[in-house]
Amino acid sequence: MKTNILKITALLGIIAGCVLACNDPKPQPPVNIPEDTTEINNLQGTKWKLIGIVDEQTGYLKELEPKDCEVCYTIEFYTDSTCGGRITTNIIVGNYEFDYQTNTFHISLRVITEAGDWGDGHMYRQIIERPFLFFTVKDTYPRTLHLYHDDSKNYLKYKKIGG
Repeated sequence: MKTNILKITALLGIIAGCVLACNDPKPQPPVNIPEDTTEINNLQGTKWKLIGIVDEQTGYLKELEPKDCEVCYTIEFYTDSTCGGRITTNIIVGNYEFDYQTNTFHISLRVITEAGDWGDGHMYRQIIERPFLFFTVKDTYPRTLHLYHDDSKNYLKYKKIGG
C-alpha cells in the first residue's frame, strides 16, 4: 500500500514539474556568442554530464563536488521535447524547444524530488531552476553543450555521454 502511494506521489510530482516548466518566460540570447561553435538542430536522444560552470569573461571552470559521481549533474533530452536528469540525489525534469528562426534553444528545468543534495548539489539546483537559453555545442571531442542563462556571465558546460 505504501509503495503504491509513493509511486502515485512521484507521478503527480513529475506531472506538476512538467506543467510548471511550460510556463517559464524565455530568456534573451547571450551577448558574447563564442566564435568557435556550431549550433545543433537536434538534441533528441542525447545525454550530457556536467563538466563545470564556466565564467564567460575569464574562462575559469569550476568543477562541482562530488567529482567522482557518474550519475550526478546529468541531463538527457528525450524525443518528445521533454528532458530529465539528476543533481546528486534529486531528480530534474523539464521541457525544451528549438527555435529554427533564431537558431536558439530554450530550456526550463524543475526539481521534482525533495531529498537532501550533497556536495555542490544545492548550488547546482539554484542554477538550474532558472530558465536557460541553449546556444552552442562546441564541435570538439568530447562534444560540449553550453547552457546559458539570460545574463550570459556564466554557463554550464556539459560533455556528451553515451551513444
